[in-house]
Amino acid sequence: MVNSGDGKKPLSEKRKKVLIKYKKVYDELSTLEKAARRLSLTSKKLESLLIEGECYGIFRYTKNTIKHEKKISRLKEVKKIYDKYLTLQKTGYELGITRERVRQLLKEGEQLGLYTYLNPRKRKEKRLRELTKKFNKNILLNVIKDIYCSTKICKKLDLKKQELRYLLNYYEIDRYEYHKLMSMKKYIRKYSQIVENLGHHPSTTEMNNRKKDWRSVWAGIDRYWGNMETFRREYGIEKPKYKLNPNTMIAFQKSKERRVLIKIQKKEILLKFINKKGVVSSNDICENLGFALSTTSQYISELINEEKIIKVDAGKKSKYRLKN
Repeated sequence: MVNSGDGKKPLSEKRKKVLIKYKKVYDELSTLEKAARRLSLTSKKLESLLIEGECYGIFRYTKNTIKHEKKISRLKEVKKIYDKYLTLQKTGYELGITRERVRQLLKEGEQLGLYTYLNPRKRKEKRLRELTKKFNKNILLNVIKDIYCSTKICKKLDLKKQELRYLLNYYEIDRYEYHKLMSMKKYIRKYSQIVENLGHHPSTTEMNNRKKDWRSVWAGIDRYWGNMETFRREYGIEKPKYKLNPNTMIAFQKSKERRVLIKIQKKEILLKFINKKGVVSSNDICENLGFALSTTSQYISELINEEKIIKVDAGKKSKYRLKN
């Protein structure tokens, strides 16, 4: 076996002999066209094989040297850009060519022994093996619980966002639950800032009457903890000694009942849509029913817990159907 020593795939002795044979025929006939006809190859294929032999240092191929050097430079440039973006689509967009042409060029460079090219699926599998050896599920969950922002999680673990998604899908960490945890951490932090500004724990009235962003914190707490009382009990916060305006409580109750009713109606619409289509994805639901992606994810999670629908496949290919 011949090894180039610079990351190329090793060349077998059998392959080496074939290349030397082609070079002898080319040297004998002097032109690509004649040599290609004798070997039952195309001129382009023969030239590619001769370039491959030169790349591995088996012999010197001097035909169209300038063109050859430009081609080698082009293939290396494509590989460099691909290593930066890690997807055929983004590489193609950067170079102004199709993703299929990018794949062809990368494969051609690999065949010439310029580098080793892993297609996206194999590259993902290899990277996932590396990540799972480094981060087990408990490590990932502990970091998620301590940090509410996905960008900061990636920075702490030295990961790219795509790699974080690989791990979430591999360990089957539910995307909705993950975002829910992130949002809860955010509202805890904002609530702490309100306490720092006031010098005491706020009443619901204060949170609704003072500032708009305070009202959004109250709404977030109501959404994720159910109500302020549950939130206070969970964190050992005593209820402030302030009297609530009866009208505020009535308005709040009506608003809550209205939101619950709207939610029930939308979930019924969603079930009818799934029943009509058979199997649907989150994007299908968003496009056809006009739901936000976060709302869709919440409704799907609740319907799964209620055992009304079931998930088909996983990750980006997740789809849902009614439970029989």
